This record gives sequence, structure tokens and C-alpha cells, in this order.
Amino acid sequence: MEHREWDWDIALRNAVQCGILPEQFWDLTPAELNVIIVVYVEKMKDERKSGIIAAFYSAYFSRLKTLSTTDLEKVLKEIDGTTGQEMTDEEMLTVVKQLAKDRG
Repeated sequence: MEHREWDWDIALRNAVQCGILPEQFWDLTPAELNVIIVVYVEKMKDERKSGIIAAFYSAYFSRLKTLSTTDLEKVLKEIDGTTGQEMTDEEMLTVVKQLAKDRG
């Protein structure tokens, strides 16, 4: 993997694109900025997927001769099944403690 020098102009542009004000940017470490950018990119991917799913179901429902609540419930159950893994209270507490430990 090729290593490049840190480019502060690109870093600032990426931060602003993520919604960070320039004043906030200068208080971040490169590692913190990287986490923010990774989360932002994932959020943007999720939003694009949501838009595609909405368009798909809009087309799907418009093609049905009759639309019943059963059709909608089926779709919502499928979506709920793909939203992620549920955690117990203990698992969530462990994650929060680890995040707090990592942040210092």
C-alpha cells in the first residue's frame, strides 16, 4: 500500500463535507477525523440504499391490483429483519464502556 503525506487541505474539505465546522476540525486528531469520515460514508451508503428500496417498493406497490395491509406488513417485517443485530443491555453496556475507554 502506498503511503502519502497528510494533506491538510483535503482533510479539511472532507471534514466540511461531513458537516464539521473548520473551528471543530482543528480540535480533531487525524484518527478522530478518520472515524467521522468512515461513519459519514456508511451513513451516505445507507441513505442511498433506503432511496433505492423506497423506489423499488413504490414501483412494486403501484403494480399491485389491490393493496392490502398484509402486503405492507410483509414488507415491513422483511425490512425489520435486515436492520441489524439486536444487543442485550449487557452487550450494549460493554460496547459503551469500550468506547469510553478508547476515548480516554
